[in-house]
Amino acid sequence: MKNMEFPVDWKVLWKQLSKFTTVSVSIPIIFIIVFTLIREDKIKSLENVSLLQLAGVLIVINLLMLGFSFLIAMFIRMAKISITDNRLVGLNYWGFRNTIPLSEITETSQFSSNGINATVVHSNSCGKIYISDQTQNLSDLLNIINSCISKNTA
Repeated sequence: MKNMEFPVDWKVLWKQLSKFTTVSVSIPIIFIIVFTLIREDKIKSLENVSLLQLAGVLIVINLLMLGFSFLIAMFIRMAKISITDNRLVGLNYWGFRNTIPLSEITETSQFSSNGINATVVHSNSCGKIYISDQTQNLSDLLNIINSCISKNTA
């Protein structure tokens, strides 16, 4: 089999993670602030705070989440998958490079956690490789992997 690379489309992933992180962080922060102010009867102290200042705080929090999701997207960008010398090369769950011979692949499964979706490639003795759903030409890669599974189980 010839050498092939399947890079991750990090821009699409960044957009997805940005939406997920801004919503999942902004809403709880708003609830915590409102609950704390109501519980401690400090609503009157908000008279000195303008809506523009509150909006500014939320914008800063959202910008921090955009930066955080960008860092995650850049890390996942390094998770490109390659097939060289009849070996599948990619990252495991902890972000370490892993190599699985195509003849050792036993199955695939789905993984989803905190806005990150992936296909997991399992082997008997070489561990697992996580393939992001944002990998370019993912269907071609999965066809290659599934054909290897068919050969290995036959």
